[in-house]
Amino acid sequence: MKVLHWNISYNANADQIYSELQKYASESFVCILLEVLPKCKEKLEDLFGDSVNLSYSLDYRIPGKFDAKNRIMGVLLLTSKDISIIEASVFNRSIFPDRTIWARLGINMNGNVDEIRIAGLHSVTGCDYKKAKSANFRSFAEAIDEFQPDILTMDANEPDVDHYQIEKMVFFERNGKGAEIFFKELVKVGLKDIYALRFNPQEYVPGEPLAISHMLKGKEKRGCRYDFIFADTDRFDINTVIYDYENAVAASADHAIIVSDMSLR
Repeated sequence: MKVLHWNISYNANADQIYSELQKYASESFVCILLEVLPKCKEKLEDLFGDSVNLSYSLDYRIPGKFDAKNRIMGVLLLTSKDISIIEASVFNRSIFPDRTIWARLGINMNGNVDEIRIAGLHSVTGCDYKKAKSANFRSFAEAIDEFQPDILTMDANEPDVDHYQIEKMVFFERNGKGAEIFFKELVKVGLKDIYALRFNPQEYVPGEPLAISHMLKGKEKRGCRYDFIFADTDRFDINTVIYDYENAVAASADHAIIVSDMSLR
């Protein structure tokens, strides 16, 4: 089963995003897309037709009359037809529920249906939202503790300094310790950073990201790994994980697409 995560950017071209995703649509897959505007969701829905199941965060947290553009950057869950969406919604206690999604999925395995829980999260940025970022991470920690997902994908807008061990990551602290609390909660609930699992520690360069998922601009122009897939490795064998930044950007996004292959035990 392919599991994909991609922050496509609110400026994304839906036709190009669709073309990139078609590379993986011939097999069982689950995909979480971030920053999906309603018009982009509608276009993708038309392009995929009835070949996928989908669930959209803005169907659960409907934008209000006075909401600005920052409240319509939704999360879109797509699954191949052999993976059913049993139930889905958003994490209502987060600051921006529209930037979250959770779902119970049914996977047909040799005539039996196994249920898995998946969640997608998009952290706000510290530069735009200051202390709200840390507060939101605390709500994410609560959500993960209660929902106990088997798979979590997210754009964390963290860490400041990457590491293959979560405990050794360095987080932005100028607006609070919410990110540190959240990442420690991931460890407590048994979720593993699946790229780090397969990373060779001998290749680690202190201060450098394990992979590049986004390029910061302005004064801090540098590559960073803000995007993640976490999974419960008691339930899944992780076969491959790649960050494809080059093709993702060529397809109009500003973050790498993470493509993983995993097998349900």
